[in-house]
Amino acid sequence: MDHYLARTNIAAQQTDQRIDPARREDNLLSPPHGDPGAHGIFDSKEHGRSPQLWLTTHRRQLAAGAAALGAAARAVAAIRR
Repeated sequence: MDHYLARTNIAAQQTDQRIDPARREDNLLSPPHGDPGAHGIFDSKEHGRSPQLWLTTHRRQLAAGAAALGAAARAVAAIRR
């Protein structure tokens, strides 16, 4: 995997879009003015929500719900016998 990323990832991170040096501040030696946040040319592709993040942050609740559902299923199965 590392060899594949070494071959392909640098090209994958590049774009043909030209950057106007007059409009772009160099932040190599100091931070840019203000707080630019996590914004850029990909803002139009962002999603407002992430199901994966929600599932990750609610693991305990999901596990408790699954355990309760399993216990209820066992109780129903025991009653039907």
